[in-house]
Amino acid sequence: MAEKNKAYWEVIGGNNDIGIGCNSHLFVNDDGKNNTNVLVDIGMKMGGEFSEIPDVREELKNADALVFTHCHADHIQGLIDFVKMGYDFTKEVRDEKTGEFVKKPVPLIGSAFTVSYIKAELARARIPGNVLENIVTVAHDARNHEIAIPESIQDRLSYTYETGNDGKERLKLSIGSEGSKINVSLFDMDHSAKGSTAVGLEMQTESGMKRVLHFGDWKKEDAEHSIIDYEGLKGFVNKGVDVVLTDSTSTVKPTTLNHEIDVRNDITDKLTDAIPSVAAKLPEGQRLDIVHSSIARSGNRIFDCDVIGTAEALRKLGRIKSGDTIDVYMHGGADFTRKVMEKAAEMSDSKQYNILNEYTKQTGIQFAFHSGKDVQKKGIVSAHDTIHVTTGTQADEQAQLKKLSMTETAERSTLPRGENAIYVQTQTPIPSGNNPQNVAIMNKDLEPLFAAFLTCCHSSGHGSKQDSDEMMAFVKENNPRKATVCPVHGAFSQNHLEATAHGLADKGINTEIVRNGNRCYFEEDGIRFEKTKEKGSILVVDGAISYMNSKNPYGNDVNDARKRGTVDDYLRWDQKRMFGGKSYVRQEADGSLTTVKDCGGMYKEGEKVDRMSLKRMPPKNERSEDRKWTDEKTYTQSYDGGRKGGKGGKKKQQYYSGYHGGRGGR
Repeated sequence: MAEKNKAYWEVIGGNNDIGIGCNSHLFVNDDGKNNTNVLVDIGMKMGGEFSEIPDVREELKNADALVFTHCHADHIQGLIDFVKMGYDFTKEVRDEKTGEFVKKPVPLIGSAFTVSYIKAELARARIPGNVLENIVTVAHDARNHEIAIPESIQDRLSYTYETGNDGKERLKLSIGSEGSKINVSLFDMDHSAKGSTAVGLEMQTESGMKRVLHFGDWKKEDAEHSIIDYEGLKGFVNKGVDVVLTDSTSTVKPTTLNHEIDVRNDITDKLTDAIPSVAAKLPEGQRLDIVHSSIARSGNRIFDCDVIGTAEALRKLGRIKSGDTIDVYMHGGADFTRKVMEKAAEMSDSKQYNILNEYTKQTGIQFAFHSGKDVQKKGIVSAHDTIHVTTGTQADEQAQLKKLSMTETAERSTLPRGENAIYVQTQTPIPSGNNPQNVAIMNKDLEPLFAAFLTCCHSSGHGSKQDSDEMMAFVKENNPRKATVCPVHGAFSQNHLEATAHGLADKGINTEIVRNGNRCYFEEDGIRFEKTKEKGSILVVDGAISYMNSKNPYGNDVNDARKRGTVDDYLRWDQKRMFGGKSYVRQEADGSLTTVKDCGGMYKEGEKVDRMSLKRMPPKNERSEDRKWTDEKTYTQSYDGGRKGGKGGKKKQQYYSGYHGGRGGR
């Protein structure tokens, strides 16, 4: 017999036919009188032809809480765009006394780093101050349980702290009205973004509490450096979990991938080898400038690897000692991340936000951070070698790294170069479109500008098959119920989801492959999966010129513009496209396009859009069959004919290690 409560989980986005991203999941508990809606993540699709976000306008209208697992663009960028479209973090709720509808705040829930990053992104997007000021944020790792809940929503949002077997208190939020509440708990996880969490959800129904554990994006770091909250996860799983959502992005890799500590150690080793030979060619006592490129949102790479790995090399070589201060210059998006990190450290005592303080305690070496803009204003003034961190690893044409690589714009770059400068890269290109070739061209242009050009190992932010098998075995061992594991965050075209499910099934774990639009109902006699209509997506059409409507009149790409001598005009045109207004265009199931919101873009609300005005056929050298990869071991992609089959060959599926980058990286 079906129960009165209609409790379910819906996959809105993230389990895509093609491409990674648009991650979003809806959890609903409806007792027939009241209903509670919790939306977890609203991301964008990475590396696609258009900037694309899931169409969750209706879900946002009904949402009682927004929960974010971490700050990567494929998990938060959609929210930024919806706020630009007018979403103001409120929900209309009927007042029980007056019967009138009133607007009440919708809380933004995540880690200190994640909620700080989202608010900083909203401020950067020039969201009206009254919207920013009224956002209610809840950080699960807040210092001394400092959580302020406005009186107006205390009837719909409350919290307690549960003490685990390890004696640690963990936040538990209760969201919604009596009879349809959803409880939310967050647990620290390893990932390339700081503040990454798993989310535990409890839905009270007439047949008892139904539980879902959503792991978010995760991997397993080495035991010494892992921050996975195993005790918290164990405590939640011990209560009985029905459904588990797990990251499938890198499970096609059989064994554990590089850890972040491997990247740090590789940076230290390669710099320890390179610095003496570079320094030997310089006048005695001349300063070295060491430049790193990283993904802005991947705070672990910036602070734990780039900064500490370099400091350790300088310490080993005796170029820095206890009591000295290293000047660290943060350029572009790296400086943005540094400011968010400082805000998170103000909010939380979590060791992941205070990693540099721990290093200082151990070595006595201090760090002084500066904006990259200070280089232009004051120059580099330091008694010791300096560290510089920048973004632009994917050859983004407005980034400092790309500007430096081109003679026409090098003088605008704030980055150091020359006989006393060393460049270190750890980030691999996204295997999408022309990206690997563009990065290879940029690196070729950068190499002569430095005394040494070092390539260090790369670490994916997503777990391997071995990681997945071990974590799901941990869940199975501690779970009194028989849970169904559903792979998420993957592309069917790259076999992410099926490979994960089949691999776990071989281990005796119950699995279910779900697609966007699928629902999982929690019923008295178990769970039931049902396919519903997909929500569809919204294309973000940038600037006065559509995102893909025509070629830049000053060149096909920046390298073509260089040949024409039109780089300045090319970049000005591209900046207009990137930072102009936006039109948000709904993509229907039949492929038709309708503008749902105009924010200073080229299409008006309600206007039907001709797809051909958005789309162009890529030049011949961009087409997949003509792609030439610079390193077959690193960059692989599937296409008709595979590598050797040629035309008419059997379609061959190949995989790459991890999937990092794009707008904000992963």
